[in-house]
Amino acid sequence: FNHTILISIGIGLSSGVHANKFWRQLSENTNSYYNGPVISAGAASVMLQNIRTLFMFGGEGRDGGLLHNTWTYRIEDNLWSDLTPENAASRPSARAYGTAAHLATSVVVFGGQCTSAAFPARGQPCTDTTWEYDTMGNQWRSLDEELGALQPGPRSGHAVEVSGSSMFLYGGTRGPDRSQDNATDYMNVIWELQWDARRWV
Repeated sequence: FNHTILISIGIGLSSGVHANKFWRQLSENTNSYYNGPVISAGAASVMLQNIRTLFMFGGEGRDGGLLHNTWTYRIEDNLWSDLTPENAASRPSARAYGTAAHLATSVVVFGGQCTSAAFPARGQPCTDTTWEYDTMGNQWRSLDEELGALQPGPRSGHAVEVSGSSMFLYGGTRGPDRSQDNATDYMNVIWELQWDARRWV
């Protein structure tokens, strides 16, 4: 792992073939001025397209510990900002391999793995928690009570995508260990979070 942000850029041709495809390195930790996140993997991240900013929460550190930091990276300024609240109760618990989606002015974080590989109970998925980060007010809040009893079960390693005002969630594993080949731990159900109605279906 390293402290590097990469963006893939391609130029489309009418034939569907892409030319001049390349990677451009935007950030690195080769000098003393780096003030970004620690080295990690499995953070929930999403691009806030309207302000060209990468949002990132959590992850698993190189030592196996789980993280609960909230970071943003502004592409235009090449600048990391630590937005982690001081009060642990006002943010999601430490986790990795969850997902993040941008809906309206909010980032929605769902699921993830809440026990790291550094501990005996490896790979225990989080409960089915849904959190909202208000990008305008810079604060977290839990949506579990508002969304009601019908919610996807605990999982990590799932996929999400946004279409219109809905977030669609697919698959994932409920553990106990992502490395185990146990078909019963993997899911192939699609869930929809209707954001305007604040409900899972």
